[in-house]
Amino acid sequence: MNDSADSRIALSLIRDHFPGVRNHIYLETSAWGLIPLAARRALDHCVELQMNGDFEKDAAGATIESIRAKFATLIRAGSDEIAIVKNVSEAVNIVIASLFWRVGDNAIICADVDHPNCIYALYNVRDRYGVEIRSVPARNYRIPVDEVIAAINERTRLVIAPSVPFSTGLRTDVKTIGAACRDRGVLFFVDGAQSVGALDMDVDAENIDALAVASSKYLCGPHGLGFLYVRRRWADQMQPAYLARYSIDLASLHEGESGGERYQLKTAAKRFDIGSYNYAAASAVEVSLDLLLACGTRTIERHVLALSHRFADELHAMGLPLLAGQTGPHLSQVVLVGGPGGAYDSARRLDRLYQHLRSSRVKLSLRRGRLRFSFHFYNIEQEIEDTVSLIRGWARQQ
Repeated sequence: MNDSADSRIALSLIRDHFPGVRNHIYLETSAWGLIPLAARRALDHCVELQMNGDFEKDAAGATIESIRAKFATLIRAGSDEIAIVKNVSEAVNIVIASLFWRVGDNAIICADVDHPNCIYALYNVRDRYGVEIRSVPARNYRIPVDEVIAAINERTRLVIAPSVPFSTGLRTDVKTIGAACRDRGVLFFVDGAQSVGALDMDVDAENIDALAVASSKYLCGPHGLGFLYVRRRWADQMQPAYLARYSIDLASLHEGESGGERYQLKTAAKRFDIGSYNYAAASAVEVSLDLLLACGTRTIERHVLALSHRFADELHAMGLPLLAGQTGPHLSQVVLVGGPGGAYDSARRLDRLYQHLRSSRVKLSLRRGRLRFSFHFYNIEQEIEDTVSLIRGWARQQ
């Protein structure tokens, strides 16, 4: 999306919307994002409507279409290319199960850094249909683009990659992989859980055929709601693995009417909508999407990368082992601390640092034996200074 002229003003005021920043130095958005106060109020209002008997499904349905359109704007897609799902796990299973697999077909992943939920979804299709799963080993914790492309052959149906792996924080060159997949007629699925909302995303420019995002991380929404983008060219030739009324184009028929034995699927990705929606979560997510769109994702990306790069440089200067090595274009808004195998002198030493920071009201994550710090638009430079000061103080006492 194009950033508005007053994006910087909106970004400077964004912390006012998030009460959680007053309680912590919150560097844990890669696990779950903070929810803005207005989103909480919208969620409460939706629940109150049902509690008081005032819930109107038409109005709730309008909210669903609104968040569909707003998420489409966020990633520069068409609104009918967006399905409403529960989470990334459901989304990847929807895509995998909606492809027509034959024995001997293959799919490609990088199991060293892919999320386990994507890996297990492929293991399932392997066990059900005899599909070969080709796992390309990571190189220096990164997805080796050339080797992924080299693994594609005439039986490859699907390539899966995260835009930013949860366990490394290193950006994937999805554009190059996507271009190779497009040239070969292979569907390219991107797990966008760790990037969309914090980093700018243009699915067409990045050659992405399918993209899944949960609302509970960088979209700053509740758990239990997510988005699945599927490029129209792909979606229109896919038969959903699961079918329900919301998948069918019933034209002017009432939702309680049956469309008959012969049916017409909805256009593009809307055919993957299955049952009743999480209307309360949708009400909250709409507020968060409005904030993201008001700030502009290009502005947000510049902000979070400036924070993560400065933080990484400070840690590197202190001698802490960064998984990314030195900063550069490969580093996202997520910074991992810990050497090979998760070592930093010892796992015990790293855990002591983790506990020290947590006890000092710094929220961060431990993933695969490494400290994970993640930045979003509500973080500021003062939080970097305070966290670095805490780490320096801890190091002097060791």
